[in-house]
Amino acid sequence: KFDGGTSAQRQLVAGLGLSLPTASTQVRTNADTLAAPSLQPGFGGLGILAELSSLGSLTLPLISSQHPSRWYTSARVRMNLAGNDGYRFGHEALGHVGLKIPVSGRFNALSQVSYSWRGEDGPGSAGELVDATGGTYAYLSPGLQIALTDGLSVYGYYQLPLYQRVNDVQITSDRNLMIGLGFDR
Repeated sequence: KFDGGTSAQRQLVAGLGLSLPTASTQVRTNADTLAAPSLQPGFGGLGILAELSSLGSLTLPLISSQHPSRWYTSARVRMNLAGNDGYRFGHEALGHVGLKIPVSGRFNALSQVSYSWRGEDGPGSAGELVDATGGTYAYLSPGLQIALTDGLSVYGYYQLPLYQRVNDVQITSDRNLMIGLGFDR
């Protein structure tokens, strides 16, 4: 944590990690053939992860300074290595910028802009078609958070696409609803 000489608390977090190939890569179809790698729950290969995030507080006009608003940013990159038969899932990049504004004692208004990019998969020797993999997405997501107890809350975001570009033909959604449970101490 650092305090840039003001009363506003800021935090900067960086992380590096590995994603291990732990889920099954042997799922079979109804015809008892091995399903395509993109349909397997496991990646089959290692992933190298890097993340950087920051958060802080700020006082907005017309909002009580006793309950400051919170802002956050995050960026994550995942570099995927080849797995079974040399098949490699596309590299990924994610970014978020958000704001949490106190509305009343238990309620917070949320707002987030998110960006997601995934590169095209590499077929290796699996012989799979990879033309319809990868894409770029950007969403605007208004939301609401409700405190259930001290430190425990339920939240929801309604994601509206600002931009969608996919390689070839892929299934996409016009909007998304995300609901979660959060714990913060």
